[in-house]
Amino acid sequence: MYGRGTEARIRIIVETAIRSEGRIKLGSLLSHIARCAGVTNEDVEVLELILAEHRAALRTS
Repeated sequence: MYGRGTEARIRIIVETAIRSEGRIKLGSLLSHIARCAGVTNEDVEVLELILAEHRAALRTS
């Protein structure tokens, strides 16, 4: 790592942190939170429908 520029050293540090085996992946964390809160697939489908309706309304206004 020594003998490299600051940007190269920072890049190595960030890449090491991103690839760390012990890190919590955001998607996994959000999925766990949703399961703990009792969110079902049906709940997600309803939210997707509401979002699609909202987006359609924005396009027509």
